[in-house]
Amino acid sequence: MITRVQDRFGVWPERLAVDTVYGSAEMLAWLVH
Repeated sequence: MITRVQDRFGVWPERLAVDTVYGSAEMLAWLVH
């Protein structure tokens, strides 16, 4: 998705924010399994 934005608008983010809604990796693993 980031590369599509760069290709279309010619911009690249200086930093990225991650989605932390699900919390830790352990919590996500519990939801998936």
